[in-house]
Amino acid sequence: KYKLVNNINFHGATIILEASNNVFGKFFGVFNGNGKQLKNASVQGVRYAPLSTSHYYLSLFPALSGGVVKDLSVSDVNLIAPHGNSLSNVYAGGLSSHVEAYSGGVSIQNVQVSNISFTGDYPSTSSTVPNVFMGGIVGKVEENGSGTLTMTSCRYEQQTVGDYSVSSKAATVYWGGLIGAAAGADVNLTNCRVGFGGNQQTTGTTVNSSASSLNYVGGAIGKSTNNTIQISTSLLLEGHIQFIGRNNNSVRKIIGSASNVSGDTLVDKSNLYFWMRTNADSANTVAPD
Repeated sequence: KYKLVNNINFHGATIILEASNNVFGKFFGVFNGNGKQLKNASVQGVRYAPLSTSHYYLSLFPALSGGVVKDLSVSDVNLIAPHGNSLSNVYAGGLSSHVEAYSGGVSIQNVQVSNISFTGDYPSTSSTVPNVFMGGIVGKVEENGSGTLTMTSCRYEQQTVGDYSVSSKAATVYWGGLIGAAAGADVNLTNCRVGFGGNQQTTGTTVNSSASSLNYVGGAIGKSTNNTIQISTSLLLEGHIQFIGRNNNSVRKIIGSASNVSGDTLVDKSNLYFWMRTNADSANTVAPD
């Protein structure tokens, strides 16, 4: 068990995550934030290449593999993705880039994340164009033993003008206010909130993607596959967000693409203003519910 006893202000320092012998630490325990705050940092992630694939993990907690993170605030963090070649997936999250939900599950409780930015540039000469998973709190959650990710009383807020940019080239982009993508593992959302800044479309949060394949974008979750999303109590989505991307998009106010959602009637999206347009079109359209 770990307990944060003081606020930590990184004063704009760059945190460089590293792996040793192609191995990096996965967090399994209990991290008690004790109501404290981590803020003002830039994060350059860690590259992990098991077998023939190469992944990039970009967050303060690169990988949660079971366990609990609770009572923590994270704010003003810039996630800086690599510019190199031969990447399969880039995972980026305000709290954790990648969650493995073992049979015991993963619990994120009373975690507040605000003002996270992401930049990624993948040149057209790259030998492998990566998929990019971005979430305000978690980049991607996957099943590892029929587990569940439970998020209770969690908040993501973009209080300033936010910007999530994937420039030049990427394969598929998954972006969500809480979670970029969920595959296999069930997700239980209880009393969570996503708030985007600004008072109009040009001053709110911007998701700017030049993905060559598809974009899955949602106010809460980008894409959900082979699982159940359970909204147990209220989920509040509000503020202003604008998505700019190519023609092939799955963009919705709650979940960009989902197969099985329970409790969606508990979502309050009445004050969420979500515009979208293609790179070639200056006109905005309203994202569907």
